[in-house]
Amino acid sequence: MSEGTCLGVVPLKAGVLGIAAVQFLYEGATVGMRVHSGMESRQMGFYVEFTFHCVNLLAAIMLAVGVCTKTRQMFIPWLLLTVLLPAMFMVNMVSSLLFLQFHAAADLILHQAIPALITFYFCSVVYTLYIEMELNAAGFFIPPETLYGTSNVVFSREPEPLDLPPSYTTAVTAHKEHIENFV
Repeated sequence: MSEGTCLGVVPLKAGVLGIAAVQFLYEGATVGMRVHSGMESRQMGFYVEFTFHCVNLLAAIMLAVGVCTKTRQMFIPWLLLTVLLPAMFMVNMVSSLLFLQFHAAADLILHQAIPALITFYFCSVVYTLYIEMELNAAGFFIPPETLYGTSNVVFSREPEPLDLPPSYTTAVTAHKEHIENFV
C-alpha cells in the first residue's frame, strides 16, 4: 500500500494516530476538568457540552484503535463528529452573509476560521487513509510516490520486427516466376 503523508512529512498512519492522540488529550483534559470542577447544580447546556466531549473522546479512542487494527469502519464515527465543526462554521458564515450581518461574519472569520480549516484538513487526512485502506482491501495496487515528479512514468519499447519485408528485387523475381508458372 502506498503511504501518503500528513503535513507533507509524516506517514499517513502515524499522522492519523497523532491526530487521535491530540484529540484524546484535549477531550480527556476537558472532561477531567469538568468532572473535577463539580457537576452538581449545573445548567442543561453544561451537560450537553460534557456529553459531546465524552462522545468525542470515545471517537478519538475508536480512531486510534481502528488505525492499529486496520479496521477502517472505526474511522466513520470520528469523521462524522469531527466534520461538524467546519460544517457549522460554513453554515454560520453563509447565513451571516445571507442576512447581511457582516459584523457576525467578520467575527466568525477572526475566531473560528483557522480551527475550522485545521479540523477540515485533519478530516481530509483521516479520509485519505480510509480510502487507501479501502483500496488496499479491494486489491487495488496504489503505485508508490517518488520524488521529483517521476511517479507513474511509463517506459515503452517497441519490439524488434521479426521478419523484414522482402526487398524490391526479391518481390519482382517472385512475381515473374509466378506469372511464368501461371501461363
